[in-house]
Formats: sequence, structure tokens, C-alpha cells
Amino acid sequence: MSTPELKSLKFALLLNEDKQEASKLLQAAENEGFFYLDFATSSEGERILKIVEDISALQEVLFNETEEEKLRYDIDKLDSLKLNGYKPKGRNVTGINGKRDGFESWTLPKDGVLEKTSFVHPPVVDEHIDTLRLFMRSMQDVTHVVHQSLSRSLSLTTPGKRLEDYHRASHPSPCILRLLKYHASVLSNSSPPQTAHTDLGSLTALFTQQPGLQVRLGDGDSATWTYINPRPGCAVFNIGDGVAMLTGNRLRSALHRVMPMPGQAMRERYSFAYLQRAEADMLMRPLFEGDTTGEEKIAAGQVLTSEQWLRKKFSALRAKSYNEKTSTILTGREGLVNL
Repeated sequence: MSTPELKSLKFALLLNEDKQEASKLLQAAENEGFFYLDFATSSEGERILKIVEDISALQEVLFNETEEEKLRYDIDKLDSLKLNGYKPKGRNVTGINGKRDGFESWTLPKDGVLEKTSFVHPPVVDEHIDTLRLFMRSMQDVTHVVHQSLSRSLSLTTPGKRLEDYHRASHPSPCILRLLKYHASVLSNSSPPQTAHTDLGSLTALFTQQPGLQVRLGDGDSATWTYINPRPGCAVFNIGDGVAMLTGNRLRSALHRVMPMPGQAMRERYSFAYLQRAEADMLMRPLFEGDTTGEEKIAAGQVLTSEQWLRKKFSALRAKSYNEKTSTILTGREGLVNL
């Protein structure tokens, strides 16, 4: 089992625009696409960690609802963009011997929680709405700090063409909080409960106290699946497809999945993640000054908006079978089938 360490960054230092910490962030974004973000070294970070505890309590309540109650909020019936609702176990393809996924999820929309739009939800969500609003606002603030740091490091200086300009907190966007429950299985049936994939959005902040996350590090024949262990006081952040597109793939959207630990059956596992996406109408094109790739693809009708990419990725996730085409969309790479 390969267990190299990811870079660990201190949120307080990034917030203060520390140059050494900014350099570490850029290296992690370019090379691994994953990093730890340590919130335990500042008062603002400690406040965020307290909110995270409260979200964990809400997660347990939501997943303990009856199946009948949960299916009243079926995400495929409520929202074509999959921004709100419940997904039962087994709805997504995994690419492993034709099996389906092994997790259920609740998705809550940032814009709905912050009252920019209405959204249908269980009554228990109203009981925790203040916590949810604090969480959404905090994650927008944190991701803004990360985007600003990366924009500076990448010398993105043109107004309107910096990463943070595509992710304005005051504007509507398809960002979500996703709560996840992975089901236990017997050892003989411990195939991956989740297909290998890249995240379709810009940045993901994952919170969990349980192991099982694997990241595919390296390239080509030297690439290996690496277990990423949780750390107290930290979130695991990763670069998504959106930021990779906006930086001409200079920043890495890494493949990842959830797996049983070696020699063990899949254990029940809880996690939740804030998935930040660019504003829906933003064109996903390189932001570098003088880059003409975007213009060429726009002229050819090949550049997608953030919303169009979201729809394309989810069509692959909900596919009835797993093939070369859906694999390329899910993994961002050609030739990786049945990972």
C-alpha cells in the first residue's frame, strides 16, 4: 500500500499571503492536485472546524430518515443539474464488472441555502439552516483565498480573468454541499463503491474522519493508487476539472475514488464535501494572457460553459453502461476503463 504524504498548507498563512505557503500551494496544485488545508492554527479556522462538527450531526439525521422519506427528494426528479436532493445507493455506474455504486448521498445547493433560489428539502434542513449558511459562506471565503493565491502565483493579472473572478460569492453558481454515506460490504464483495473520477467543479473541500480515499498520483505506467489518510483539523482539498480547464491543464485535476482498506471489507463510511463550481454561464477556457486556444475552440463550438460541462459529466455518471466515451469524460483521460 502506497502512502506518500500530501503537502499540508496552513490556511492562516495563505490568508496572510505568505509567499512560501503560496509556493507550496502552487506546487501541490501542479503536481498532485490534492493537498491538506490545516484550519487548526487560526481563530477563523477553529470557527470553521466547529461548523464542520455541526454539519456532521446533520448528516447523521438525514441518512437516518426512512427510505420512503428520502426518496421524496429524489435528486433525479427534483433537479436536472443534480444540485438538490437525495441519491440512493446503486444509481451510478462504477465500471467494475458492470456493478453499480455503493453509496447514497444528499446534495444541498449553495444558492438555495443562501436564499438566492428556492429549493425543496426535508424539514430537518430548516432546523439546521443557520449552520448550513455559515458553512456555505465560510467555504466561499476559504476557496476565494485559494483562488487568489493561485492567480497571483500564475501571474493572472487581467481583471475579469483571474480564478476568483469566475467564482464570485455574490453571484449565483452551481456550488453544493454533498453528504455521503458508503455502505459496508462483506470482504468477498468489496469492489470499489465509487468509480474512479475527477471532480467536475473547480475546488473540492472534503471532510471525513475515516480512511478510504485513494488518489492516483503520477503519470502513465508509473502512476499508483495512494491512500490519503484524514488528519485532525484538516480538510483534503483537490483541484477539479474547472480549474484545470481555466489554467490550460497546468493545474492538475487528479483521479480519485473510495476503496476498502487493504485486506478489509468495505466499512460504513461518512464524509461530506463542499464542491465549488464556476458561475453557470462562464466559458471554461484558459485565462492566460495571449492564449489563443480558447478563441479557436470557441469558434469551433468546442468550449463549454460551466453548466454545460456539469450536465455532460453527470450524463456519464448516470450512464447505463461504462465504455470508452463515458470513461474519458469521468476520468479526463483516454484509455482508463475499469479503474
